[in-house]
Amino acid sequence: MESAPPSKNKLFRFVSVIFLCLAPTILARGQYYFDKWDTDSGLPQNTVGAVTQTRDGYLWLATLDGLVRFDGVKFKIFTVGNSAGLNNNRFRLLREAPDGALWIGSEEFGVARYLNGKFRTYTTADGLPTDSPLALAIDADGAPLVLTANGLVRFDGESFRRVPLDTAPTVRSCEARGGGMWILDVNGLRKISDGAVTETGTDFKLKPEDFAAACYEAPDGTLWLGRLSGRLFSFKNGQLTSYGPESGLPAGAVINFINQDRAGNLWIGTDDGLLKLAGGRFERYSPASGLSDKFVLSFYEDRENTLWFGTTLGGLNRLSRRAISVLTTADGLTGNSVYPIYEARDGAIWLGANGVTRIAGGRITKFPLKEGGMFGDVTAIAEDGDGTLWLGAAGAVGTLSDGKFTNLKKSFILPEGSYTVWAICRDRTGAVWFGTSHGLVRKKGDVYEIFKTADGLPGDDVKVVHEDRNGALWFGTYGGLAVLNPEFNRSADQPKSLFKTELKTFTAADGLSSSRIRSIYEDEAGVFWIGTYDGGLNRFADGRFTVYSTKNGLFSDGVFQILPDDEGYFWMSSNQGIYRVARAELEDLAAGRIQAVSSEAFGKRDGLLNTECNGGRQPAGVRARDGRLWFPTQEGAAVVDPRTVGRNPLPPPVILEGVTIDRKNIDLTEPIEIRPDQINLEIAYTGLSFVKPEQMRFRYRLEGLNDDWTEAGTRRTAYFSYLPPGEYTFRVTAANNSGVWNTEGASLRLKVYPPFWKTWWFAALAAMTAGLLIYLILRRRFAKIERERAAQVEFTQNLIAAQERERKRIAGEIHDGLGQNLLVIKNWALLALQKKQLPDAVLLEEISETASQTIEEARRIAYNLRPYQIDEIGLTRAVEGMIRRLKASGEIDIEMQIDNIDDCFPPDGEINLFRIVQECLNNIVRHSGAREAWVTIRREPQKVLVKIEDRGKGFAPESIGGKRGLGLTGIEERARMLGGRSLIQSVAGKGTIVQIQIDL
Repeated sequence: MESAPPSKNKLFRFVSVIFLCLAPTILARGQYYFDKWDTDSGLPQNTVGAVTQTRDGYLWLATLDGLVRFDGVKFKIFTVGNSAGLNNNRFRLLREAPDGALWIGSEEFGVARYLNGKFRTYTTADGLPTDSPLALAIDADGAPLVLTANGLVRFDGESFRRVPLDTAPTVRSCEARGGGMWILDVNGLRKISDGAVTETGTDFKLKPEDFAAACYEAPDGTLWLGRLSGRLFSFKNGQLTSYGPESGLPAGAVINFINQDRAGNLWIGTDDGLLKLAGGRFERYSPASGLSDKFVLSFYEDRENTLWFGTTLGGLNRLSRRAISVLTTADGLTGNSVYPIYEARDGAIWLGANGVTRIAGGRITKFPLKEGGMFGDVTAIAEDGDGTLWLGAAGAVGTLSDGKFTNLKKSFILPEGSYTVWAICRDRTGAVWFGTSHGLVRKKGDVYEIFKTADGLPGDDVKVVHEDRNGALWFGTYGGLAVLNPEFNRSADQPKSLFKTELKTFTAADGLSSSRIRSIYEDEAGVFWIGTYDGGLNRFADGRFTVYSTKNGLFSDGVFQILPDDEGYFWMSSNQGIYRVARAELEDLAAGRIQAVSSEAFGKRDGLLNTECNGGRQPAGVRARDGRLWFPTQEGAAVVDPRTVGRNPLPPPVILEGVTIDRKNIDLTEPIEIRPDQINLEIAYTGLSFVKPEQMRFRYRLEGLNDDWTEAGTRRTAYFSYLPPGEYTFRVTAANNSGVWNTEGASLRLKVYPPFWKTWWFAALAAMTAGLLIYLILRRRFAKIERERAAQVEFTQNLIAAQERERKRIAGEIHDGLGQNLLVIKNWALLALQKKQLPDAVLLEEISETASQTIEEARRIAYNLRPYQIDEIGLTRAVEGMIRRLKASGEIDIEMQIDNIDDCFPPDGEINLFRIVQECLNNIVRHSGAREAWVTIRREPQKVLVKIEDRGKGFAPESIGGKRGLGLTGIEERARMLGGRSLIQSVAGKGTIVQIQIDL
């Protein structure tokens, strides 16, 4: 079905035939790619003479300016300047012994051993024939073997012992399978194992011109030998087979090494590129293939089957198999910027770009569509029941049938050029739905209807239309998600007005991570997976959304398409590339069994020409019936065969690399102890996987502080700014690029010492000190209480005594004064009754005078009991009157300055202040002998100040022995009752000052 005009049919047939022949080659093109590390990447020098992986998982490189340890992300370089035990920086050979020792052969300074973090160098002084080793090997019993031009030696644990062997100055060797060494020189080929020499019985000998010959024993026992002349030989069961240019071996190539990977491919390093021998033919890799240098020196296959090559001038190379093939215009596509990809019922793959391209049975056919009136990029593809294709574009909708395109611009409900069709879906009733930039369009028969936000849609920009297994229609918009009840569409007479009532919508308010929907996938269990432009992936089941984003392990927050494979993964596309996540992990996170998922990303190194995938046009990728996954990108259609990608099953070893406390390096072989004055703790760790090591994920926890795991992502350092005193265990674990976790990880014990004030002895001392202080304080308090109690008792006793004296005084006054006067009045009254002696007038006058005296005496007594003037004239005038009477009745000149204090105190307080002044003046009159006195009462906003001063004889406080009479005690007690403070100062011979401050 070709739409090209007749004049172009021959061209299309030619292209199709060519593609039919080349399709397998196109999809397999660029199966391998090289990653490179050189001095710009951190290597000390670009000549990598040897590569090996030690049992702890590190990769080691021998260079001519240092020994290098590599964890896949960073290099650690060991040189004379930073490593005790090394005597040079020029290294060429590497081998690991069974005891874990790494043996390093130098260029001309002997061999070094690295064991338990320490180096030691061995030279001729330790038994080496020369200090220029030619080869290193491990004998069958684990003893290192060193071959030099002057002979072979074996390490006995302390030094090297010579192995009896005749060798010529020019030799080549390789390690024997199962231990030992093969040696090739002018004397022929021999095998050394456990110190014994076995002759091969072949006349194959090294010639002087074959100085650069190579040697390798394969797992099947085949011995491969290479000569400087450029020929390759295999020796097995006494048979010698030769390979040369007639087999595809480059003529005259200098062979530097021969090795075989676990897949059975033979790799040969030459001075003119890298060769792979498979199926009896050679495949060459050169700088044009991505190799950093054509002179390849060394080979190593690590435990994850990754191949490493050292070069002379280009540093280190890693060879990896590409997971993705890409089809572009160079392969016959109509355009490189591909959007929708659709698989038809007949198995043909249709790609929308600038026109459409059909790929089927190895044939490629282009349909530019310009002749049919559709211009620009095709944005949506779907298929009708009769095999007719529906195509959508910017401002156009049409069909493609039998190679002929029909534009439906006249019948389509939206005006031409005013919309873009993003998605097309033909449902089971035969209706065709169009998701457009200006609403949702339904074609049922010849009738078109449009639905917009006014009809209930969450957004007018409809990106996805999906019909589920029950016939419900799901619409993904740039406003949210909507689900239409299938009953609405099954009946032809359903009015448009019912659309809103039959539609259910979901937005961020319902738990959706983003309202910008780009993909919808329904799995076999009926769970819906919704991809968004910027909010990650959503799982919808049982009315609940579970969100997956970069915060919990998703590679990208863009999910443009979701495609399942048979290996248990979801493959998703984004602006950052293609990535996959294990469905089991997604389900585990939804169930709360894990906190994060692992994503494996695929980018340019995996074959993508451009990591930016296209989405928002449907279908944005398909899973073909052959199991391959197709994704549209900005530069072609990316094709993935999940069956060839595989899964990295090996959990990565986890290594603790260093600890720093306050930026000071700590020896990991010693207990990690942190002093109270040390604050910042940093723990460096790494995971040793060399398959996409940049995608490794780490988590750690500090047991004793927090048992929850901290998801560190790709970060390889843990930071702690403060740790409380205690003992802790730091644990760290890692997952490789496929999400396989090392369940054991690595651990480190820490002890944080408390400051001295948090130690037990300080606590005990503090407790004793506190107990002593409390005892002293309580003792002082009890003494004070006792003194106060004694003072109170004394005051009470004085008060009782004073009351008794007052009662006696009042009784005396009543008896002597009132009693006598009343007796006189009684006697006068009796005389009057008897009418004796005096006349009535005289009697009445005497009675009247005596009664007046009696009344005055009663008033005087009452005044002493209660100053009634306070109630009549106020506190201020009562105090002034008392001072004037005292001044008039004695010889003391009393000066006064009294502010108005009538409204300052309650009635009881007024009496207390009056009595304080009265008591002070009485003391001056009775005891001071002063001629002058001063009374000052000053009123301030928040207090009243009373000061009473005399210039009398005063007294010395020590002279009264700490005891005070009722007068002074009464003054202090009354001041306290007023809420004030009193201060009594007196100096013998200089007078007394009483000061009282009363807070208002």
